[in-house]
Amino acid sequence: MRAIRVKYGDRQKYICYEGQLTFKCFLECVAKKFDIPTLDVKVYDDSKTEIDEKGFEFLLRSQDLGVLEICMPEKPNLDDSMSSSASCSYESFSGDNEGDSDSTIILQPSPTQRCANEDASLAQDESFEDKQEYARGITALFPYLADPRGRFGYEHFYNAGDGSGYLAQRLKSLQKEASEGQKRTGRQLLTQTGGPEGDREPFLEENWLSTDSLCSEAFRGG
Repeated sequence: MRAIRVKYGDRQKYICYEGQLTFKCFLECVAKKFDIPTLDVKVYDDSKTEIDEKGFEFLLRSQDLGVLEICMPEKPNLDDSMSSSASCSYESFSGDNEGDSDSTIILQPSPTQRCANEDASLAQDESFEDKQEYARGITALFPYLADPRGRFGYEHFYNAGDGSGYLAQRLKSLQKEASEGQKRTGRQLLTQTGGPEGDREPFLEENWLSTDSLCSEAFRGG
């Protein structure tokens, strides 16, 4: 088991883990422990160098990480409503064992890893991200449309958990209308044989009825 010492403000806490710890999961667990949003969080090492995902993977292989400092922007972004309650692919336990303190989070692989994998594959779908961004943008531009009882405030426009919401239903309706329109157009093309757009043979001079007798014969069907 390994431990990472984290500092936020005047507080320091440990995060202990087994196995592989990703930078995203690290941020989520830190945010949950310090009760801060995950977006726009900056991580710095002892030399005040900002750490990104690749830098975090490199530091994990070193013997001494030192103290990683967590910093937040002075003016939080509109997306700060996306907070630390985002699920982590590890279970968090309280420090009941000997040697564990109140400032320690024990991270162990759990069955929820399967859910995390499913969420990751879902996030790769661009339409999923687009709908979520549209819903977030609507509530950002028009705050009075946000749902105060919702977790993020825009679930009634698009809920990523079950794919429900106004945007999802509207897109389904538009796709259905477009599909039915294509089928209807195809049927009309097959059935329409006359009218202004119907095919006609070109007029030939030898078919011209030049005399009254020829006209009468044509009427009689001769």
